[in-house]
Amino acid sequence: MYRYIRRRWGHVSIQPILSRVILLFCPLLLLLLAACDSPPTPTVPQRTATPPPPTPTVPDRPRSGTITIRLTADAQLNPWFGGFDANTQHVGGVIFSGLTRLDNHFQPQPDLAESWDVSPDGTALTFHLRRDVLWHDGKPFTSDDVVWSYRMLKRISAQNTSMLHIQDHIKSVDATDPLSSTVRFTLDQRYSPILADLSFPILPSHILSGTAPEQLEGSTFNASPIGTGPFVYSSREPGQSITLKANEHYYGGGPLVDRLIFLVAADNGVAEEAVRNTTLSLSQLSPPSAERLVTEKKGVRGGAYNELGYDYISFNLRSTRPFSDTRVRQAFAYALDKQGLSFTATGGGGDPVWSDVNKASWAYNPDMPQLNGNPDEARRLLAEAGWTDTNGDGIVDKNGKPLEVSLYVRTDNDTRRKAADAMVDPLARVGIRLKVQPADFDTSIRARISPNANPPFDFDAVILGWTRTTPDPDSFALFHSSQIPTQAAPNLLNIAGFQAPEYDTLSIEGRSTYDPDKRREIYYRMQTIIADQLPYYFLWAEKFGLAAASNLKGDIDFSSPNYLWNVTKWWIE
Repeated sequence: MYRYIRRRWGHVSIQPILSRVILLFCPLLLLLLAACDSPPTPTVPQRTATPPPPTPTVPDRPRSGTITIRLTADAQLNPWFGGFDANTQHVGGVIFSGLTRLDNHFQPQPDLAESWDVSPDGTALTFHLRRDVLWHDGKPFTSDDVVWSYRMLKRISAQNTSMLHIQDHIKSVDATDPLSSTVRFTLDQRYSPILADLSFPILPSHILSGTAPEQLEGSTFNASPIGTGPFVYSSREPGQSITLKANEHYYGGGPLVDRLIFLVAADNGVAEEAVRNTTLSLSQLSPPSAERLVTEKKGVRGGAYNELGYDYISFNLRSTRPFSDTRVRQAFAYALDKQGLSFTATGGGGDPVWSDVNKASWAYNPDMPQLNGNPDEARRLLAEAGWTDTNGDGIVDKNGKPLEVSLYVRTDNDTRRKAADAMVDPLARVGIRLKVQPADFDTSIRARISPNANPPFDFDAVILGWTRTTPDPDSFALFHSSQIPTQAAPNLLNIAGFQAPEYDTLSIEGRSTYDPDKRREIYYRMQTIIADQLPYYFLWAEKFGLAAASNLKGDIDFSSPNYLWNVTKWWIE
């Protein structure tokens, strides 16, 4: 199941753009699945590995050249101990491999496992390992490495979401044949998001098997790691650079360049100039910087992608509140111009969003409803819900009570405050009086969204933000009715109090279904339900620019946060 970070200081993202303070909501608390029977077991084909996407044509050329990629801060070399840091994920992702790997749309693809089978009840996954893999020190990769890695992951303190999912859902890991090329994972329940989590890096048991769990983080291995990935660790200058060289024996065919160097460049302007003069081959930049480089028409390619997170308004759907009526929430959405609102608040740094699912994801539904910019429809819905202006003051009322709602927003977040203030006039024009309530998060807002306050859930609407800490589209934790916080379980995340039987059913089916096409259909429908019933009014996702120097060639997906997924197919001209 999904873990989320509550974003406290504006756009807190796992992307390496700023150092921000984050609040992890009880990361080691298991978000328990509602007591219900598993859905009927679908027929699961054997060897269910998803075929990899077509590989772009690359030149038949000798390996040569160096690719340089920007880091915004120094990185760990072993991603087991990098937490949510994207710099560490970028570096570790090319040194190490997992059983699966995520493509540019976050779909799990075969990696160290060339295929996998799913048992009829969905609780046992058997992975068939590649037999042509060598560790960077020349030792063969075997099932011992997989078994040791996942048993160790169960015993150490979890530092990121995939580790939490592994600890929560994997009951056992065992090698199943004498040739050591097959490994079986036994799960606590049907849980298809685990395939994305199994992209987590495997470590070498022949080096680390004698290391105790409490010693692993301090091991010298972490300063000079041995992996199975396409690049081999060579050297580092702390705070400046990490140099990797091509793995000539890489089972995926080997990179097209000799070296990959990650350069630490904290300043955006310095990084922009470095791309311009090809000192940096690829760099994350501010969107204006990336756009400027591209429009100079000097061979720089680029684009922008959305962070794995978003800012949003959570409505309070409980029966005594105005937003308990779906039509009032829909009227709220129709009264606003989301694109204009986003630009006003973020200055173009935020991309308007309509869904919990990232736009780059294989599960993103481009055809979901977009309730937006239609004041006449907003007025019609309010009237249908019984709200009319009986005294001519411009604000609709019902039973003598005006439609006046409070919107809580952090005092220390200027971007969200701009957005809240910009909503007042368009909402007033359709008859909704919005009272913006700036408040401190720790002393006020946190209590208002709590079941243990007196009174509990004392809010109409509040602006918050989530960072999605894994890219699987599973949103059970946010919107399934079993996840509504209670006094006994105050840290559950469905603070809106959303309850929809069809969504509940689909949410269980989505995380219980291993067929990617069936899962896509399920998540398309789930996004449609959320976009129509609006427990959240989604605001924006922070945009990150990405630019490639004129001499960097290859098929780069500038619209994906996982843009390094095919770095082995890039080259320098």
